[in-house]
Amino acid sequence: MCQISLRRKSKSEFIRPCKRCTVANCSDIRILMESQVFSMGQSILQPGRFFAAVILFIMASTGLAKTAAIPSYDVSTAGIASNPFQVYLIQDESRTLTIDEIASGRIQGTLTSSRFHINSTDINYWFIFTLENNSSEPVNRIVRFDEPFADQASIYYRQRGAWHEESAGLAVPIKERRVSNRNPIFPITITPGEAKTVYLKLQSNVARITIGLYCDKPEIFLNWELLQTAFYMFYFGAASALIVYNLFLFFALNERLYLYYVLHGLAYSTFVFFYSGFDLYLGIDKDLHLF
Repeated sequence: MCQISLRRKSKSEFIRPCKRCTVANCSDIRILMESQVFSMGQSILQPGRFFAAVILFIMASTGLAKTAAIPSYDVSTAGIASNPFQVYLIQDESRTLTIDEIASGRIQGTLTSSRFHINSTDINYWFIFTLENNSSEPVNRIVRFDEPFADQASIYYRQRGAWHEESAGLAVPIKERRVSNRNPIFPITITPGEAKTVYLKLQSNVARITIGLYCDKPEIFLNWELLQTAFYMFYFGAASALIVYNLFLFFALNERLYLYYVLHGLAYSTFVFFYSGFDLYLGIDKDLHLF
């Protein structure tokens, strides 16, 4: 092994090898330099570990590291006033989780808006929130989705010590639903002083759509439904009048352009009829339902 001559002239001077060897073939110099680099790395990392520990301590003491809680809303005098509101979301990518597993609290979720975007058809979306009745009288509320796209839409909540379940998606014909409506509608009664946690399960065969979740008083829901129905009836009536008028012009003038107007009006009106879900009132099977 070669001899090494080490001298420290100043703080900035590096280690110099002897004249009989070079840095490339002197193992002692390499070992010494590697040990110095390792020591420098440790001195750099130690402050980083200290600051990381401080940040974790602050998060734990202030509650920032805690998981999100299930939102709770007082519906004693009205529905949930804020729109959209916050709900607790669990995404079941396996599509095998049961209501007992979801309600156990062992599965982590996140807070999201009640107006949400469906990204995949291979996920069961669970929306969870609590409704409180702080009055002395029982209250009736309507929990609903505002679009008819969901193939599976179910509600779960505890009632008399057992799970109460209702389904109202496309998989359930309108005549078999508790509320005969094109959208999934779930009436719910909350007794005085009760805090009822609601679990909504949703699965759609159509992705990249937006669906809203609401909780209203029955009269508010009825007004909304009447307004929606009146709007669609006005549209279908106006579209039918234009179709008949252009059909009359086609036969009277024998102009092919008016036939194109008729075909365009029929195609678009049919699309709106199926898209809005009014076709479900005719008993059309979900496999024939268009979006």
